[in-house]
Amino acid sequence: MKRAQNDKIQNFNNCNKKPKLENQITIVNDNKSCLENLTDELLFEIFDYLDTYHIYKGFYYLNKRFKNIFINSTIPEAINILPMSKSNFENYYINIILPNRNRINLLRLTNPFTLDAIFSPPSIILEFIRLEILILDNIQSKNLSKFFYCLRSLTKFHSLTLSLADNIEFLNDIFSNVLSLSKLKYCKIIYQTKNDETPFSPFLTIYDRSPIEYLIIDGCFPFDSLNNLLCCLPRLRHLSMNSFPKKFFYHVQTLRLTTSGDEQYLNAKRWKKLILSSMPYLNIFDINHDGSIRNNNFTYHDIINRFNSSCWLEVGCSIEYLIINGRFPFDSLNNLLCCLPRLRHLSMDSFYKSSFRDLDEDLPLIELKYLKYASLKFGYFIRFDDFEHLAKKFFYHVQTLRLTTNDDEQYLNAKRWQKLIVSVMPYLCIFDINHHGSIQNNNFTYHDIINRFNSSFWLENEWFFTHRHEWSERLDCGIFYSINQYRLNSIKHLSIYGKQATNNSVSYFPNVTQLTIEHYFKTFGDSIPKTLNRLIPLKQLTKLIIKSYDFPFIVIVKLLRCTPKLTTLKFDSFVLDEMNMKLFEQNCGIFYSTNQYRRQEYKFHWEFENQICPNIQETRLNSVKHLLICGKQVANNSVNYFPNVTQLTIEHYFKTSSDNSISKILNRLIPLKQLTKLIIKSYDFPFIVIVKLLHFTPKLTTLKFDSFVLDEMNMKLFEQSKLFEYVSNTNTIKNLEIRNDCLFKQIQLIVNLLPKLEYFKSGMNRKEIGNIIRFLITKPNNKIQNLFFICISETPKICLREINLLIKLENLLNDYFIKYINRDLYLWW
Repeated sequence: MKRAQNDKIQNFNNCNKKPKLENQITIVNDNKSCLENLTDELLFEIFDYLDTYHIYKGFYYLNKRFKNIFINSTIPEAINILPMSKSNFENYYINIILPNRNRINLLRLTNPFTLDAIFSPPSIILEFIRLEILILDNIQSKNLSKFFYCLRSLTKFHSLTLSLADNIEFLNDIFSNVLSLSKLKYCKIIYQTKNDETPFSPFLTIYDRSPIEYLIIDGCFPFDSLNNLLCCLPRLRHLSMNSFPKKFFYHVQTLRLTTSGDEQYLNAKRWKKLILSSMPYLNIFDINHDGSIRNNNFTYHDIINRFNSSCWLEVGCSIEYLIINGRFPFDSLNNLLCCLPRLRHLSMDSFYKSSFRDLDEDLPLIELKYLKYASLKFGYFIRFDDFEHLAKKFFYHVQTLRLTTNDDEQYLNAKRWQKLIVSVMPYLCIFDINHHGSIQNNNFTYHDIINRFNSSFWLENEWFFTHRHEWSERLDCGIFYSINQYRLNSIKHLSIYGKQATNNSVSYFPNVTQLTIEHYFKTFGDSIPKTLNRLIPLKQLTKLIIKSYDFPFIVIVKLLRCTPKLTTLKFDSFVLDEMNMKLFEQNCGIFYSTNQYRRQEYKFHWEFENQICPNIQETRLNSVKHLLICGKQVANNSVNYFPNVTQLTIEHYFKTSSDNSISKILNRLIPLKQLTKLIIKSYDFPFIVIVKLLHFTPKLTTLKFDSFVLDEMNMKLFEQSKLFEYVSNTNTIKNLEIRNDCLFKQIQLIVNLLPKLEYFKSGMNRKEIGNIIRFLITKPNNKIQNLFFICISETPKICLREINLLIKLENLLNDYFIKYINRDLYLWW
């Protein structure tokens, strides 16, 4: 029971209340007062730290005063049904839930039986008049229709989380019922389909409109039905699912698309109609399409030139930022810019000329008075004359110009550039050029030409340039480029060409995060990572693209060792023979992304820890709550530490040195004493080692492992050991799940080891199921007194009838529920 504060659900761990509570408890202790002398206000402070059920168990039967606190309270309640016996649940239901149903605002049911128990008949839900949030875990989908029908009448109900236990074939009942809830704002639906097949589509109409603002669908949803679903959600703000919609971007302002194949993506008329009707607020339209034209009546250029018609003026009038990452005909750029009067930023990375003619002088002139930034990459045959015409028409207000050019030596004409800038681009502040080409004029050398950029005009504007030659024997050809610091600092993507590295490069690119290597290059003594690190800080790379077919895979992995933040890797060919592959697999590290320090889940690899890399800087990861450990060979020199981990998953049984136990190794990574959940996914993980881990995890409440690995002879000796006795007396495990089948003898040992179990799930030997059920229900030797809920996984349906018959014939239980859901059999008593 929680004290209300503005009619909102209280935080169980409200740190602001703790000092006040501690001070009052200190006073109570000093006065040697008893619990009954505490004020109601202080009791409510204590209750804020407890679950409602624990309050009920601890205080309800103490005396009349505490019982009256429950009966007469008007405070909203948050009810979370914890694991408990059927009889305890019925008492809790009768004494707390039912009398207080009119003030419960949050209800969470995790047991597949409790939905029927609380809402039977379904109409009783109408009496939960203050219910706002409902969370249903592991619930069967059948018979939900009547339940949803009653939910519609709850005026305060606005949040639903629904996790279905059985496989779903038809989605219609679920979604039509969810959409019928007229006050619902948040909805999360979790379901599975048989063999991950696509379920039958829901049939939805405009009459199924819903006010849902946050929708999360964790399950297979037919893409073709997404259109109908979104039609029903006019107020949707947040959508999370496995597919993306084809349209319904009415309020979208930025659209970036990468497409391929379908030539309809190049249909200018369809795009115009779609943008005008469905995306009227679109400001940024960024498309990259890779495909061919199959219509023999039109060429590729005929199709894309339709984007230059006057009608695009209506579509593009609001676009301020235009980025085109794809081949675009330079001859059509004039028409395109005429349609963008509000353009501020232009970036296009690939041009070509479809003919050898100048720009059409008859096209309408438009002043792009907002255009401040232009970045253009020209291919071959686009001459300086072409650019000059373009600049005179559109670039008067440009402040930043970045050009990548080729071939035409007029791009190296310093006087012509000076005249153009002074007369046509008077506001230019940043001039960044990269020209690749040769000099055809026999009267001047390459150096004579580029030295003209050292005149006072260029120095006064602080525009500086340098060059390099690709082939030492050809000094009339080179790459001329800006060396202004702003240019080097602004570069995010660096492409490296050439097959022979140089160790005397003076350029450094401090902010590069994406690297493209066009060729496998040779180095002089130094490794490729060391050579590259002189150009860029490898440790901050997030994307690496290698376009060379002969780039060795071993060298790629060496690069990965020095790029801890890398999240994307692309390369053309796997160059590693089978013999070297085996040797390499034994000696190389495992690459993984370490840019996870803000996440609550972290995947840790032992083998990677054995590889020492000076660029890895993370050591203490405070935000991680769930640690996953992979690998079979432990590293004793790990510098990482995860101080706040409460959940541990071990993927493999890993080996340790003779003087180091697994517990000792793990304790260097995480504080084992604070673990609450342990999952072991290895089939060969010894059960004795699991128990040794339990010795150091006193707060562990949930344990899951795949297989019981302990032979019968060692089982008897182990059960008599001091370790077994200690763990049996101290562990607090309440939930146990074993993936594989367990024998009767193994379950007997588990019962003796984990006497505080409340929920047990495991596969079972078919021939022994009867003996196991009898054993668990009768609770021999006063063990597992709190176990009232079991699940037998992957069992045939005939077992439902057999167990039911066994319980009735032997009178094992008088009051129980039994269900068969998705090949799992549940028994609750």
